[in-house]
Amino acid sequence: PERIDEHAALLAHHFEEAENLLDAARFHARAATWAGTRDLGGTLRHWQQVRELVRSLPNDPDIDNLRLVACLQILVIGGFRMGLSEAAVDEIYEEGSGFAETIGNDRLTMMLRAAYGARILGLGRLRSYYELVAANLELVERLDHPFPGVFVGACYANYLAGNLVDSLRFIVEGEQLIGDDLHIGREEFGFSYLVFFAQSRSGLFASMGRFAEARKAYVHALQIARDSNLPENTGWVLGVLGQLAQLVGEVVFEEFGDVRTCAIESLRIAEELGSPFSRVISLYGLGCARLTAGEFEAAERCFGDAIDLARHQRLGLEFEGWLLASRAHAQRALGSLDAAVTSAEEAVTLTRERGQRVAEIHAQIELAEAHIARDGSRARAVADPALARAEALVHETGAGAYAARVDQTRASLAHSCGEPEARAQHLKAALAGYLATGATGCARSVEATLASL
Repeated sequence: PERIDEHAALLAHHFEEAENLLDAARFHARAATWAGTRDLGGTLRHWQQVRELVRSLPNDPDIDNLRLVACLQILVIGGFRMGLSEAAVDEIYEEGSGFAETIGNDRLTMMLRAAYGARILGLGRLRSYYELVAANLELVERLDHPFPGVFVGACYANYLAGNLVDSLRFIVEGEQLIGDDLHIGREEFGFSYLVFFAQSRSGLFASMGRFAEARKAYVHALQIARDSNLPENTGWVLGVLGQLAQLVGEVVFEEFGDVRTCAIESLRIAEELGSPFSRVISLYGLGCARLTAGEFEAAERCFGDAIDLARHQRLGLEFEGWLLASRAHAQRALGSLDAAVTSAEEAVTLTRERGQRVAEIHAQIELAEAHIARDGSRARAVADPALARAEALVHETGAGAYAARVDQTRASLAHSCGEPEARAQHLKAALAGYLATGATGCARSVEATLASL
């Protein structure tokens, strides 16, 4: 059978030549399954051919099911990974949902919602994505055998929305369903749910400021990602390490080595897969790592390339606010202060519109920093409300990684306003926060500033 799958594309072509459309469609499906995420473009073309071939065949339960699976897999492969157009995914989702309803298959209905949701998320329609995830959670409660993929969407949606405790709860529920099986998820969505949960847990711990736990979780996530033999999963884990580096203020870790090297490996994997979505993640991670290393020009290029790619391909736009805020940091470091203000303002607008509360914290801090750098004491009118909003969101979300950043930025504002005592007070609060969370590189930077006073 494995040998047949390897030659399934050729067999599909011969069946098409013989006008045996059903067998041609079946072998295109086998060819697509065999290729998986190793050749995203080829896999997508096979599933698109399946859909076209069965369209002309009479209605039949087996044919309808094949057509439904083709719709699902086109969304899975071509949607969030490759950026099929909004009109195309809307049409395919409507078609697939109709068949799922006719067949009465709740599991496939949830899978379609999950795949469609991942695509509209990448288009920046986050609030619509949250609604689809909520609908799936409502449906899964009625099933005897829950679909673990629902908990993938639930943990990710709640992370993006800043519901960090809820996100962690859904990770635990998902892991309880799948145990230690690394294979669950790969046939449905092409990646291991278990690896995704591990990666998400590490990101959550990092946002919460629980850096010791985050580092252990990243080690575990990277280990099982490599064990899964799914390069895409591995690339995602390697890519998001850059965010940990930025929050901790370290570019080299005992557990991972140089995070820039990790991000470069992530980018190589993305390019080999032909996945624009994975490239956005990799470029973001590489930018964060280079920013932390003080390589500001290279960091700005990474963030700019990621923003351009996401906007051009219309995918991965859930990262747009993070990217803009981080680019503002790089631009500020390079002295491009008007550009930094513009990037930060756009980041704040987008994250507020999309309901991304943790990303908004980052954006509000960078907005304050950009105005302080450009406007000095005149920045208070913008910086004070921005930092008040950031602080309130830290308390709302539990994103403790950013509490000390707020204090440090308040120190910058005090310095610009000629308030040395307030500056020292805020720096001491920032240092205490960084030391408490384990943000060692950030702590060293503040200690050096305090020593110079």
